[in-house]
Amino acid sequence: RDRNKSELSIVQLEKKDADEDLKNVIARVQSRKTAHEAELKQLDDQERELKERENALNERKRKMELSQKEFEASTSLKMTAELLELQNQIKLMHKEIEDLMAEKRNVTGKLNESLSKQGVEEAQADEYKKLAEAELSVLKAKK
Repeated sequence: RDRNKSELSIVQLEKKDADEDLKNVIARVQSRKTAHEAELKQLDDQERELKERENALNERKRKMELSQKEFEASTSLKMTAELLELQNQIKLMHKEIEDLMAEKRNVTGKLNESLSKQGVEEAQADEYKKLAEAELSVLKAKK
């Protein structure tokens, strides 16, 4: 009977450890998820800012294109150079947006991977908990 009580105590400790491990895993994964979500928000903000800058440049380009028709030939050359510069800036912003989108996909992949790992870790912790509970039931039944 003392042996059964001792085994029961051991199983209860194992169950307590499994519960604690599960809590730790969940806290770790939640922390990673929160960090990834913050990074995604930051990338979204950067993307929005770049798009706003692009829109402003496009508006400036549109105005310059309208003005170009009104200027004389001498000023047209200057405007053309500015338009080319604006077009180059827009191309660079498109590249920055593409890079941000790639980074966003990378962070999203990391988040999905973390969530997948969480599922596996939670399943393992649940399995350990079930085993400990089963052992506990067996020991109680032996009493």
